[in-house]
Amino acid sequence: MSSSSIQITDAKASMNESVIRAHGQSSAISSMDTEQAIRSASEWKKTELHPSLERSFLQKQAAAMVAAEHKDQMSSPRRPSKVVADNISEIVQAISAKGGRRRASIEMNHEQMARIQQHLMETQVSEQLRRKVAACDADTAMELEQHQRATKHFIESEVNTELRRAVAGAQASKASAAEHKDQMSSPRTPSKHVADSLVGVIESISRKGSSRRASMEASFEQTARIQQHIMSTEVAQDIRRKVAAGDADTAMELEQHQRTSQHHMETEVNTELRRSIAAKEADAMSSAEHNDQITSPRRPSKEISDSIASVVQSIAPIGNRRRASIEAAHEQTARIQQHIMSTEVAQDIRRKVAAGAADTAMELEQHQRTSQHHMETEVNTELRRSIAAKEADAKAKAEQDEQIASPRRPSKEIIEAKSAINYAIDGAVMISPTAISG
Repeated sequence: MSSSSIQITDAKASMNESVIRAHGQSSAISSMDTEQAIRSASEWKKTELHPSLERSFLQKQAAAMVAAEHKDQMSSPRRPSKVVADNISEIVQAISAKGGRRRASIEMNHEQMARIQQHLMETQVSEQLRRKVAACDADTAMELEQHQRATKHFIESEVNTELRRAVAGAQASKASAAEHKDQMSSPRTPSKHVADSLVGVIESISRKGSSRRASMEASFEQTARIQQHIMSTEVAQDIRRKVAAGDADTAMELEQHQRTSQHHMETEVNTELRRSIAAKEADAMSSAEHNDQITSPRRPSKEISDSIASVVQSIAPIGNRRRASIEAAHEQTARIQQHIMSTEVAQDIRRKVAAGAADTAMELEQHQRTSQHHMETEVNTELRRSIAAKEADAKAKAEQDEQIASPRRPSKEIIEAKSAINYAIDGAVMISPTAISG
């Protein structure tokens, strides 16, 4: 009774620990997801929304200025001098060369980002996949070895024991039949003291057998309930937790890839398309203007020359600011990536390592408790059973030797009791007292 109460207490304590651990893990995961969503929204507003609004506003201003200049040129055409035309041609060539270098730089940045993404896929994602596959293989091998050991232990402890018990029972039945035949051929009458002792031994054996059967049934019931409790509280909980974690990781990776693709389409592809279309329109307009200028050259006034010089001087600082803004955006992207790697990815890795260590410790504790429970319920019980069987065999052997050395003829009550026991145990034929007396 004390061992069963201790086992129930240990089971309740393990169940409370598992529930507390599961609640803590779920709270930590929910708080981490909330903080990650808030940080992602804030970084997206700072890095993507505000630069896109500024870029669109500047493009609209530039388009309005170009349209106004074109209308003014069409309404009052001006013929520039050869020096001004040469300067404009040099400016156009310089702008074209800068645009080509800009496109080459953008393509180089795209190639660099593609290589970085490929490197991350090869070093991080593939490594995680290989680690998960290796963990699944290790779990499968561990479960196979556990089932093999359990089967071997069951065969050694239950099947072999039952076989030895069956062989011993068959030998005991044969010895009892031989003894019965010998008793029938040469009946022996024991004294009243021996008959009373035999009746007491038979009654004690019957009581011990009944109590033994009741104890075995109670032990089997207790083992079944403990196994059912462990399956419902620990094993099923671990299985549900692993399945939920796998589904959450898959959903998170899918959403991450979708957001990355959408972000790339919105920030890179669409921007490049708009930029290339605007560049083609500007080239066409510049070519048309250049052809018109060649066919009918116009000489601008001093105010026009000064305006062109001021426009060129204003374009140069805008280009410098644009380059500085692009470099600052690249630097900010690199720092954001480094910050995400140090705060999110490393945090996930540490969390996974801690969860693996906790699962390993929990499995180790579970196996230790299972081994201890098996030792207390099975091994010790089998030892006590084998010791009791040896003692019973020794007493039966001593009683048989004493019966052979000094045969005793049992009374009528002893014969009836023995016949009833033999009939109840092995289905032996009932021996009537009249047949013995006859």
